[in-house]
Amino acid sequence: MDQAPPPAPLAPTPAPNRALLGWLLLVVPAAALLFAYVLPTLDTLTTSMRAETMLGGGESVGGENYSTVLGDTAFGESLALAAGIGLGAAVGGAVIAFLVAWCVHRAGHGVRTAARITAALAAVAFAPAAWALGLLATHFEHLAEDATGPLVPEWSSWVGITGGVVFGTGLLVGLAAFRGAAAGKRARTILAAAGLTAMALTATGLQAFSFSGVTLVEPESPLYHLFRTTFQIGEFGLGAALSILILILLALLGLGAALLFIGARVHFDVSSEPDEPQGFRTGAGIGAIILLALFATGILMRLWPWLSRITEGPAAPYDTATVAADTWGPALVTSVVGFAAALAGAVAIGMLRPLGDHSLWLLLPFAPWLFTGSGPLALSNFAALRDAEEFGTFTASMPRAWIAVPALFLLTALFWGLERRRRAMLAAGATPQAASASLLGAGWPLAALVALAVLVANAQDTYWQAVSGTPDSANAWVAMSAELSGATAYDGSIGTAAAYPLSLLIPFAAAAVAAAVWYLPKIALRTGK
Repeated sequence: MDQAPPPAPLAPTPAPNRALLGWLLLVVPAAALLFAYVLPTLDTLTTSMRAETMLGGGESVGGENYSTVLGDTAFGESLALAAGIGLGAAVGGAVIAFLVAWCVHRAGHGVRTAARITAALAAVAFAPAAWALGLLATHFEHLAEDATGPLVPEWSSWVGITGGVVFGTGLLVGLAAFRGAAAGKRARTILAAAGLTAMALTATGLQAFSFSGVTLVEPESPLYHLFRTTFQIGEFGLGAALSILILILLALLGLGAALLFIGARVHFDVSSEPDEPQGFRTGAGIGAIILLALFATGILMRLWPWLSRITEGPAAPYDTATVAADTWGPALVTSVVGFAAALAGAVAIGMLRPLGDHSLWLLLPFAPWLFTGSGPLALSNFAALRDAEEFGTFTASMPRAWIAVPALFLLTALFWGLERRRRAMLAAGATPQAASASLLGAGWPLAALVALAVLVANAQDTYWQAVSGTPDSANAWVAMSAELSGATAYDGSIGTAAAYPLSLLIPFAAAAVAAAVWYLPKIALRTGK
């Protein structure tokens, strides 16, 4: 049965000292946003109006680069491909997954636990470069047996292998939304959650890179088209124009998601109260079990080309430990900085609320870059590294996301909900110390999960690895690409361990399972005041 929403908070007007502290904390994410996104965007915009190449130049050409790009058939085909992939991901993750989540929600505690475990494992196994290489290696094996097939895997194979993360993400969000959908707000909550999921998955599809970069399949993805134009052909002006066009699409998605997030007042509530159906329901239960079995089987089959090679390291002169350190070490530094900036902003907006009940609007300046990955801004960051002569250094390998904007939104939703409960506890007579302790105890596991997601995403940032990697400082992309260039015998002997070593995958998977069993059942996604 549905549980009534938490008690209404106290008056939202912040105390002067809390408001001041909130404004001061906001300086951290604002500065990070400026250096990570705003300045590189302006620099890219300036470059897009010059006839600049890798060799130099730079005279102003106005909008000529944009005319060239918009008249490029290959770019149009890549956008059409991305639109199809994004739409498919949105339907799979925000429609089909939510329908399955409804069945699972009504199926009983055991089925929900199994669903959360399966979905969490699918999400934590995010390794696009390793997936693509495993898929290509398996394709090589098939070519050795039957040379009549296509030379490279087709996009349908990639859609299938990414379906686990897409569907798993939608399932987890859907379960949280159905748990938090109180009477009278059910439609608004479900629609808000589904809309945000759809826009996030669409933006992710628009920035697909690994499969196109590994297989050279045609049509190529927009981001690989951008990479080829900018860093292989060396047309910086055209590449910058491509970047701006992609940034515009991502900004529109980010602004749309932010307006939905703010308008619906999306927030998380953490409670151990059993506000979900507990007993097994035959109709929904049997259907959910069948669907979950198909989902788990499909994930295993699709990921098998990667899983079967997960212990195979890169070829000489590279070794798994060194490559993993050069990949995950820089990603860890960026993740710590980016998560800390996001955490500071979330505490300021979600807890301290310098604008009172209107503080969620402070997220709007971050919205244009909510879904922006490293690709559209890589040219500006590449130029900065070139000018500073830092290529081949540890600093150069660090992704440039000095604030994790998606984490800012997720953590703000968490702290907004926890602050409501803290105020309600104070109104009920609890001491400030007890209320704050309750907030910390309820919130830290989700914050840790968000931090883990940020780390995995940065470590799998194959676009920046392709831009910044060198033979002497080989990240996973460089090592696996070097091995791929020598795999001309179609024997399938391509190692994928460098991208996501078992020494990291196993503890991350264990953490995901623990969260699915003991913590995620407490998370409810709610809307409204």
